Amino acid sequence: MKCLTGLVGMAVLLAAAPAHAGAASAAESAASAVVRGVSKAQEAVSHAARVAASGVERGFKATGQSVDRTTQKLGLPKGASEPGR
Repeated sequence: MKCLTGLVGMAVLLAAAPAHAGAASAAESAASAVVRGVSKAQEAVSHAARVAASGVERGFKATGQSVDRTTQKLGLPKGASEPGR
């Protein structure tokens, strides 16, 4: 009977070993997924910041051109739209 109990115990240990390895592998996979997710989020924030900065720059440029066209249409001298002149 002792021999049978020992064999059952060994079988349980051998069966549990792959489960433990699978859990460790799953944990590593989950950690890797988190790192990839954080990296993607950082890239997305960086891209959004560049796009926003570009939009603001384009907006200022368009506004400046609009002011220049308006001053030309009104016949004002060049630079009349700039403050302090």
